[in-house]
Amino acid sequence: MISLDNSISDHRSDSAGRMKKYAALVDELHILVLGGHDGNRSEGNLFIYSVPRRGKIAAFFSARKIGAGIVKKNNIEVITAQDPFFTGLIGRLIKNKNTGLNVEVHGDFYSTDFWKKYSPGWPFRLLLGKFILRRADGIRVVSERVRKSLTDKLKIPSEKIVKIPVFTETNIVIHEAAVDLHSKFHTPWIVMGVGSFRREKNFSALIKAMPDVLTGCPGARLVLIGAGPEERVLRALTRRIGLNEKAQFLGELKHDKMLAYLKQADVLAIPSLTESWSRVAVEAAALDVPVVMSNVGLAGEVIVGGVSGEVIGAANPQKLAEAVARILKEPNLRARYAAAAKAAISKLPSEAETMMMIKQSWAKVSRGNE
Repeated sequence: MISLDNSISDHRSDSAGRMKKYAALVDELHILVLGGHDGNRSEGNLFIYSVPRRGKIAAFFSARKIGAGIVKKNNIEVITAQDPFFTGLIGRLIKNKNTGLNVEVHGDFYSTDFWKKYSPGWPFRLLLGKFILRRADGIRVVSERVRKSLTDKLKIPSEKIVKIPVFTETNIVIHEAAVDLHSKFHTPWIVMGVGSFRREKNFSALIKAMPDVLTGCPGARLVLIGAGPEERVLRALTRRIGLNEKAQFLGELKHDKMLAYLKQADVLAIPSLTESWSRVAVEAAALDVPVVMSNVGLAGEVIVGGVSGEVIGAANPQKLAEAVARILKEPNLRARYAAAAKAAISKLPSEAETMMMIKQSWAKVSRGNE
């Protein structure tokens, strides 16, 4: 496995715990961590190799050398790369005739032009991804939307692609105590946004929607949970349009604390310009919180417009405001959406089923099965 998640190097992290579960699926699991910081370590049949990030070029050649050595020494049958770009290229270069290449696609990179325009380097990255994906032996995607983008836009045969959603715990038990947000902010309605404050999450659209929400639902409050490079811009926007105390930033919270606050929301708004899935939408459904989201990620699969939530065709502040206000003003609609969304997530694969699907996807590309 080739990964950019340097938290894998920390044996106390959630990612490290997940790697132990992956290791239980195979005879041996060797993980090359780009940007790792704790050196090499092993635990049972799990072996972790850290490649310090000393600049992208140096890291690339170092990872290629170490990875090639791992493949040769251990007779690796499957390489799984965590993205179709940097790790995918390394996987492609170090594989041999006895090694299958599995590439994971956790982002919706090809269904819209968003990433092409994200920064000057992204067009090249997308071309690289197209090259790698077309030459992979197997591809894992996390949503039907991403699968369709690969078959329609890149013309990749559907039989090479397996859809395995990101496992999200739906039997949520909250251990963290949290203050009552309705009482604290003196409001009958909490509109919540959760996520990284980055351009693609488009929280500016949610902030711009709030004046129209307040017209129909006076007293509503916007609560944003997260942090990121756009935070200063978002705070300035709330002041500029006069929201002031009507918009609250709670910062980046531990996951259990976030869930304790999410449970109190009257509606979760996801105005993203792009998503591959949406873990927080699944968690909201598990907590009986209705969801309004743009037409990205699991929209159409889990959150179906007019059935299990509201889906707006584009991240349009006016449409977003109308959908949010409609849910806030109609308790019966809120309850109906919440019940339908909970029924939808009950059909998602369990953790054990997800692990079995991952194991089967690796076995499918293993040269040992030919």
